Amino acid sequence: MRFLFARIYPGSSWSEEMVNLLQSFVRRSGIPLVAMGFPEGWDEELIWRRNYEPDLHDYKVIDHINQIECITQPKLLETFHPERDERGRKDLLRYLVKNKGVFLHETGETKYYPTFSVQ
Repeated sequence: MRFLFARIYPGSSWSEEMVNLLQSFVRRSGIPLVAMGFPEGWDEELIWRRNYEPDLHDYKVIDHINQIECITQPKLLETFHPERDERGRKDLLRYLVKNKGVFLHETGETKYYPTFSVQ
């Protein structure tokens, strides 16, 4: 939650208020935050400091990639070089990715290719 607020609304004092609320809850309830999944020393982490600024480089790259029309690998292989059999299409695609002839973007286990790089 802290990361999202730092990214969306960097000037917010929400994180300080959240820490105060959590610590107040612990005092009133007697339930340790560790019991709710907070690791020991969580409030000492860099992300909870007052002037925390996340490194947004990777997230900006992802935002830009998300604006590009992409096709998943299974969908691409349906039409990619139809003169080849399935194994031949996969081998060619693997070769092109390895030699940077085609861009590949992976999210989890799903492979995406910008449509402009495979047409």
